Amino acid sequence: MAFISRHSFGQLISAIDGKIACTHLPFLAAEGGLLTGHLARANPQAQLPEGAQITCVFSGAHGYISPSWYTEPGVPTWNYEAVHLQGRLRWVDDEAQATEILVALSRHYEASLPTPWEPVFNERLVKAIRAFHVEVVDVAFKQKLSQNRTLDDRLRVIETLRNRGDIELAEAMAALLAK
Repeated sequence: MAFISRHSFGQLISAIDGKIACTHLPFLAAEGGLLTGHLARANPQAQLPEGAQITCVFSGAHGYISPSWYTEPGVPTWNYEAVHLQGRLRWVDDEAQATEILVALSRHYEASLPTPWEPVFNERLVKAIRAFHVEVVDVAFKQKLSQNRTLDDRLRVIETLRNRGDIELAEAMAALLAK
């Protein structure tokens, strides 16, 4: 859940009438392996049944890798980190609990601001959303960080990324290399 705490803007993916639906949302990693969030009631995913199976995808560090950065021949690629969660949707239809979720999300994202806004939500606003938890049943962490390249190539890619200012991706690659 630490990865999701750092990269908490994700995608809620489900099937609706035989079609894939995807909503981009901020999430909070809650205690006990739960994710928390909310949808606008007008969103078709807000009509999913209790316990619906969903997927959540969170992207971390990512970026283009040029073959010109290698010492040996290669092809262009994209390095990335991501988490794919499978879970069950649990609706929070109690107005007081839904308000708590809105307040928690707001406080989380306001915390880094110099003068955080103190959340206050009126009944009309709370009724316009549908709060939820995701009960996580499976987690898959994906990393494609030039693992197939030589040590020299990986070190050159890390150096080039750092020089370009892509520190997060460079650090992810360096951490993997250190393992």
